[in-house]
Amino acid sequence: MDPHDDEETSIRTTSHSLISLCFLTINGREEYRCKADRAIDFLLSKEARPMSGAFFNRKNPEKDFANGLVGQAWVIESLLYASKALNRSDCYDLALEVFNQHIWNEKYSAWHLLNVDGSSSSMPHGTFNQQLWFAYVGLLFGQDSKPAELSLKFIDKTLPNVEIYSDGVIYHDSVSYNVNANLKSKVKNHLKQMERFLVREKSNKRSHSVGYHAFNCVPLAYIRQKFPNSSFFRSVKYKKIVTVVTNETFLKEVELSRFGYSYNPSGFECAYFLKDKKDYFNKKQLESMVFNELKIDFKKTYDKNLSFARMYEAIRCFNC
Repeated sequence: MDPHDDEETSIRTTSHSLISLCFLTINGREEYRCKADRAIDFLLSKEARPMSGAFFNRKNPEKDFANGLVGQAWVIESLLYASKALNRSDCYDLALEVFNQHIWNEKYSAWHLLNVDGSSSSMPHGTFNQQLWFAYVGLLFGQDSKPAELSLKFIDKTLPNVEIYSDGVIYHDSVSYNVNANLKSKVKNHLKQMERFLVREKSNKRSHSVGYHAFNCVPLAYIRQKFPNSSFFRSVKYKKIVTVVTNETFLKEVELSRFGYSYNPSGFECAYFLKDKKDYFNKKQLESMVFNELKIDFKKTYDKNLSFARMYEAIRCFNC
């Protein structure tokens, strides 16, 4: 169970863990190769995609079983990592198949949700961080690939519209697709933004937004690395997104947010985002954990297995 109160299948933890297993294997721990192969076999199985659509990620009947775009992005991320690390072309092929099953909306420059049964949502998925993460995994296919081509359109048309608080924290309910597609939508969006700004400080989304800020910064760091000359990274908005990460008030808020260290490994995420501060943020993350001999535990967590699996995010820091 996670702070969203969703019961999940084992696909998410398997995907995160696969990256760690591959990392260990290619760094001399050959004994983990067998476990990595078993994880891959599961993700390639009928159980993981029972209807040949999206991966079956969660069991909440009141929500989609795919866990939105991000549930699929996590699996695709792990399959692409495994394809390179273990030379498994079948992992790449499946990742590409599932990515391409997601309908791209040219008008709104965003992706539709893919359901487990292969059907799609009528409109682009409405959560900004999920669209951002899907754009990130699209780039992982390689610069000349079709997924990367679509990701670039998202970066160009939708990313600049991201909404932030006055201090730079990305608003969790930020617009997730290109609202400037037509005049009518543009007017509606400006009215909606005005309404949000009027009520934002009273909204419970502040804690939500703080806990997810570093999570958003992971794909931003990768996009910035690949496209440093993008005008977005020269904007005042982006500078605020960066500077708030070291703000003392923000750092305290992250520790109090139920979507912070007890769920998202914000320390590892910030360390990847701000490479010159990675030692500081890695230490912050490790301080949220308990080390007893060969056992690792967490001071606060909703799901120990999930928290342990998400330690894979530390691997990004090795490339900083």
